[in-house]
Amino acid sequence: MDMLSFLDLEFPDKRQFPGGRTISLELFGLRVPVPTDPEVIRAVQQALRFNLTQWIESGFQPDGSEVPLRRNLKPNRGQRPPVVDSMARLLSGRSPVIDTRNGDAVYVLDEFDQGFPAFKIGKPKARPITAICGDGSFVFDFKPYAPFAPEDYAALAFMRFCQSDWKTLLMQCRQCRSFAVLNKPRKSYEHGWYCSKKCRNVNAKKTTEKNRKNHHDRWFGLAVDACARWDAMTRKPKQDTASWIYDEIKEHLPLVDRIHRQSIKRNLSEIEKQVRERNRAKS
Repeated sequence: MDMLSFLDLEFPDKRQFPGGRTISLELFGLRVPVPTDPEVIRAVQQALRFNLTQWIESGFQPDGSEVPLRRNLKPNRGQRPPVVDSMARLLSGRSPVIDTRNGDAVYVLDEFDQGFPAFKIGKPKARPITAICGDGSFVFDFKPYAPFAPEDYAALAFMRFCQSDWKTLLMQCRQCRSFAVLNKPRKSYEHGWYCSKKCRNVNAKKTTEKNRKNHHDRWFGLAVDACARWDAMTRKPKQDTASWIYDEIKEHLPLVDRIHRQSIKRNLSEIEKQVRERNRAKS
């Protein structure tokens, strides 16, 4: 069974399982055995989807863009992804610690195990240790055993994933949350990756509505402040209220966000209502 089918949210509800105690999942070119109990499979699926989602989201930048090549497992404000604990438990049964002796944060899973080093940064060290690198480059030789908890199966699958070329090829749609594998992902996606034109259009509509609301809230707030100043004046200028408010706020808005004078006139009663409510709150 291939990995993308396993990650599909409709699995395993619409599947018939073969006989035997386990099914073999073809994950990332390697096989991972999973019990055929539907509840166990669902738990493994949810845990693996969570692990992969965290991995993918680590490639998002502060400006909202997605850069697959920057995905990592680095500690975030002292916290580590749950999959790190699962892999540590799977490999050695010990809790991971963070080692920064070489300047980069590394999760050390089992520093006493010389037999099968798991995750390292860069070139192998003279004294191998079991660690997960933070920059996304993984090298390990896993000694398998028979895990039991769903999180263990998901951790094993995630380690297989780290061995594969899929680390930067696996994508998740920001709208429908489905997974896909791209042959040649772009270096960056300005607003994240979307699986279809339909999902992109849904997101574009949401973005447009959000931008419109932000624009309205900004000029409306400025108008309320200006209206409060108008009410506080003992001698009013020789202008109608809406025109004066418009002249007061237009210079505080970017040229591309300028509103029409008519927008103030249409919303004047609501603006004045907000001023009265503000005054009542102060009193």
